[in-house]
Amino acid sequence: LGRDDGVTVWGNLGKFQYAVGAFDGVEGGPNQDDNVLLSARFAYNFLNMESNPGYYTSSTYYGSLGDIFTLGLSMQSQSDGTGTATEAGDFDAIILDALFEKVLGNNDVLTIEGELKSMDADLTAAALADPTCFCLFDGDSSFFTAAYLINTTDSFGRWQPYLRYTNTEPDSGLDSDLTEIGLNYIIDSHNLRLNINWSSGDASLSGKRGPDIDGLSIGFQIQL
Repeated sequence: LGRDDGVTVWGNLGKFQYAVGAFDGVEGGPNQDDNVLLSARFAYNFLNMESNPGYYTSSTYYGSLGDIFTLGLSMQSQSDGTGTATEAGDFDAIILDALFEKVLGNNDVLTIEGELKSMDADLTAAALADPTCFCLFDGDSSFFTAAYLINTTDSFGRWQPYLRYTNTEPDSGLDSDLTEIGLNYIIDSHNLRLNINWSSGDASLSGKRGPDIDGLSIGFQIQL
């Protein structure tokens, strides 16, 4: 969907972090009254502080911040944020997330991350049948990731095997899931890494059940 224009206020009170904002959200279509999209995230850092501006989060710090345990709560709401011009509906979402990262005695790093999403898109049957509908996902989804970074000093980078499980439960339609087993080769944290993974399942980006596919992927990430 791309970027969105708006204003965000963020900061921290001790180990409590907050970010609250108002944005354009969907323009035109169902939103004939130009209602703004309201969004907020609150997080508490039980161990070391995460250091991200605004709504940005990281799924791992590769041990660079020491021990991390953070719980977060995010919310998003827009009146007439989904549907069509003649069949508009409100959209609301609430998200719970957790990140745990532990630097072990041998400097290996264990990372565990999880997230639960509940999204309410007030869509009518007429809107769902309209090909011009800006139809957002309506239902629940979750994911869980466990990763283990192997600290080695005799190679160019570090190996990080991981396991990720994603589950999607739309309010109308069939449930779906996807299991991914992969291996990252970390050269420069998020700036440069290689990846190979095998995935199996029928989950799709749209939230609808897709074909049940087994796949092997090879990729890389470069961040400047």
